[in-house]
Amino acid sequence: MSVLANEMATAVGREIMLKKKRLIYLLSGLLLWCGLSGVWGQTAPAKAFGVTAALLRDGGSQAMLELQFTIAADAYLYEDAMDLTLPEGLAAKLVAGPEPVVKEGEESRVFLQSFSQRYSLTGAVPEPLGLSVHYQGCSKGVCFMPETVAFALTFAGASARVEAKPTELPADDRVLAWQRQAEGFAVLGTATGYMDKDAFLGWLRQAESGEAAEEQLLDRVLARYGLLVAALLIIPLGFMLNLTPCVLPMIPINLAIIGAGAAAGDKKSRGFMLGGMYGLGMTIMANKVPGIRAVNSQCLYTAGLARSHNDANVLCLGGRVVGPDLAWEIVRTFLTTPFSGGRHQRRVNLIRKQDGCLGS
Repeated sequence: MSVLANEMATAVGREIMLKKKRLIYLLSGLLLWCGLSGVWGQTAPAKAFGVTAALLRDGGSQAMLELQFTIAADAYLYEDAMDLTLPEGLAAKLVAGPEPVVKEGEESRVFLQSFSQRYSLTGAVPEPLGLSVHYQGCSKGVCFMPETVAFALTFAGASARVEAKPTELPADDRVLAWQRQAEGFAVLGTATGYMDKDAFLGWLRQAESGEAAEEQLLDRVLARYGLLVAALLIIPLGFMLNLTPCVLPMIPINLAIIGAGAAAGDKKSRGFMLGGMYGLGMTIMANKVPGIRAVNSQCLYTAGLARSHNDANVLCLGGRVVGPDLAWEIVRTFLTTPFSGGRHQRRVNLIRKQDGCLGS
């Protein structure tokens, strides 16, 4: 009987442990889903701002344009980032709408809540009237990418929002386009790792002369000792790389941002996001060549943000992490995104002033 009782107790204990594990897995999945939902909800610009447009006539025959902006709670739109683009020969004059306000910590005046603006149109108004509205805003210190919304309006009340899509080339033509561009270039040499000024200039001369470049340390180790020894060498070298002067400034800044967010009861995800934004600015200031504001981009978002906020004029792409199709889209985004100026102009002016100091 005692043996049977022990076996029953053991079976019951296993069942209880199994149920506990299932409950833990279920709760972990729910927490992960809630966390991701919070991050997605925080970073979705579609929920923060919206705009509609209507083409009207006043009591007489004067054509009027009405724009209705919706702004979510804790979000705001910048006055100097708003722009209205109309067809050639047509002009708009603002006749009604609220005044923006001054927000502490911001250099540009902002709109803090939903509002409408009414414009008087001068000139021949075609039907449908094609126009675009450009705006940008922030929420809780996190700024969204500038957005442009296109409309096709008629006096009959029809208002169609036109999705702004870049001109797409057929897949074959797009591939041929970059291949034709690549035919004009020749790879004279490749190198990886850190180089000081003398080593870099020596490598350039060697590449131009056509001489075979000296193999890197890891290449020599791989050829002589094999993959296992090379992998064991990469681990300590990678750890030492994180102690170089280029990386050290990022450690206290990221820790401070994440810690400040936790102390304020805010989400840690926002701290990581702010840390990444600070890192982008530090990357630009790390450029030592006067007049150069470079961005290392692997996605459309960073390429557009670097142009819009920092007026970046050099684009760096990693050949091992960016494929030809994505690189083509990143380059197009970089070349077509304008510098928004406004509150960002002061930072760029400070960078240019620092460039003067570095160049002297």
